[in-house]
Amino acid sequence: YRRATHIRHFYDSLKNPGEVQQRKLMEIVRRNEKSSFGAKHNFDKIRSYKDFTTHVPPTTYEYFQPYIEK
Repeated sequence: YRRATHIRHFYDSLKNPGEVQQRKLMEIVRRNEKSSFGAKHNFDKIRSYKDFTTHVPPTTYEYFQPYIEK
């Protein structure tokens, strides 16, 4: 039963992947609002993918490394 529910959810997600990705991004952002990275990058102000790209610029692994190690 549980597996069937997961499979159904997966196929339902395929109908609107952009919406699913947006929800997942917001889930990650909300979960990390109070982290040092989230505070520095204004996660509390992020409400969309566009906001995310405004507050979190493309960068290299080295930029993220101190946050990862912390």
